[in-house]
Amino acid sequence: MGEANLNPSGLTVLRTLLTSGDPAEAVEALLTEFSVDQAVAEADVTDVMNDMISAGILVPSRGSA
Repeated sequence: MGEANLNPSGLTVLRTLLTSGDPAEAVEALLTEFSVDQAVAEADVTDVMNDMISAGILVPSRGSA
């Protein structure tokens, strides 16, 4: 399996998801720690979550669309 690297914002997303499990809290963490707007923060969280799903690290809940 290949090696995965996270940039600082990706690490923030991962830490927040591991702590709270709430993507909205991960967005808020990005808004607090980095100078990004809401749309960028939401896209970053989605990207990190999709990468983790693709790698088999994260399993979407049954209620997810």
